[in-house]
Amino acid sequence: MGVPLAQRHLATLEIPSPQPRGAFESAIARIERRLVFGILVATAIVQVNAILHHGFMGQDWYIHQSAADEASRLPPPGWIVFVGTNPPGLYWLSGLVRFATGSTAYIAATSFVIVTLNVIALYVWARLARTTVRQPSLRIAALFTLAFLPFRLIHSTVFAADALAVLPFTLIIWLTYELFRASDPRRQTKLLVALGAALLAGTFSKYTMASAIPVTLALLLVFRQRLPSLKIRAAALVLLVVVPGLFAVLQFRRVPHDGPGLQYWAHEMEWRSLLMFRAADREVLRAPKYLDRIKLDGAEVDNLLVINRHSYPALLHLSMFTDVLNIFQHDPSDSYFRPRDILHQDLMSVAVLSSIPLSLLMIAATVIYLLRWLRWRRSSGGDELPAKIVVAFSVAFFANIALFLPFMQYSYLHGYWLARLVMPALLGFCFLGFVCLDRWLRWTEARVAVLAYAVAQSALHASFLWTRGP
Repeated sequence: MGVPLAQRHLATLEIPSPQPRGAFESAIARIERRLVFGILVATAIVQVNAILHHGFMGQDWYIHQSAADEASRLPPPGWIVFVGTNPPGLYWLSGLVRFATGSTAYIAATSFVIVTLNVIALYVWARLARTTVRQPSLRIAALFTLAFLPFRLIHSTVFAADALAVLPFTLIIWLTYELFRASDPRRQTKLLVALGAALLAGTFSKYTMASAIPVTLALLLVFRQRLPSLKIRAAALVLLVVVPGLFAVLQFRRVPHDGPGLQYWAHEMEWRSLLMFRAADREVLRAPKYLDRIKLDGAEVDNLLVINRHSYPALLHLSMFTDVLNIFQHDPSDSYFRPRDILHQDLMSVAVLSSIPLSLLMIAATVIYLLRWLRWRRSSGGDELPAKIVVAFSVAFFANIALFLPFMQYSYLHGYWLARLVMPALLGFCFLGFVCLDRWLRWTEARVAVLAYAVAQSALHASFLWTRGP
């Protein structure tokens, strides 16, 4: 007799094969759910504390505040405002929060909602890790790292579109994986509707989320055999490509011809600065702030904003692992660019140096999975599918910003090198790093060291991001 269809389908699923666990991994597995819950609560406490001390006032604060106020004055539910390169998602949400609560502090209340959405995104990453990472200790290390990355803590709290894009991005990855695992047509239909909604929500939140649409189309073509029904394939094209694509085009056509954040063609950042290191990059190790003033050629300049003085990789690393804009720092006057005390300056310097292994791991993991795409067969087994979905969406989102930096005006001055602009992609790259560690580390002592490193780094990051002040 032939193998039943359901069994043949299950044979292709990307589920980690069970492996014997030692005492250490077994102990972590027994308390894994409690650890996940504790990490999510801990990171939420750091973020809520920041909101209580005005940590939601970050980059482009006055632009977002004004647009939110404009949206809240519109009749419900039409809180649609386009400002510069900002889509209306953030302002629509703030209008909804103000309508629902009637509070004058609706922007702070909206930031509470955004933090909640980002905690949910972390939980989705934790669910994905259970499917992709075999060892419980590495799953917990990955969640610790993702949860307490400084740029994630900050920019999933600040009232800005960056914070709103993470959950749709994460759901798109998870739902795409579930879609290609499903065999029941009814479940596939439900997943298509949910995935289409996530694509629409992502594009409504941040324009660069439109990069997920061509990636989704490419994945549908590669994995079309996993959607055997012609009706399902047609529905997938309509719900995941045609409708989100038209929605993105309509949004782009509404972008104002003037306003904050609009880009103009220029050639400031050289390709060498985008891809290679520069001599001045060693200065990053002292964790300079965004407006770091130095003497250069007899004049006082903003160190990090000098064109082609630093490379994009170095600046990206700096903005990932420090509070480069000083958003979560103590400031009695509550000014836009807050000061930084000596203790936090020293702690950030340690963070920049000690996080170099993590950055190198992220680069290596991304390159590895990109190369695996080139030689991967659609029928390959193992647990490669979720990781390759992660790398596909993450690289597309990252390239949507990074590859255009050499053609943008004010790429240094306006801080287009900041990690916040590619936050969803960087979370994906970090996740891939732990997927690789799960494949490489065969010794319990090595996994213990990774978990200890993740916990220590998380404590270090929280130490200089615990906000005080007004």
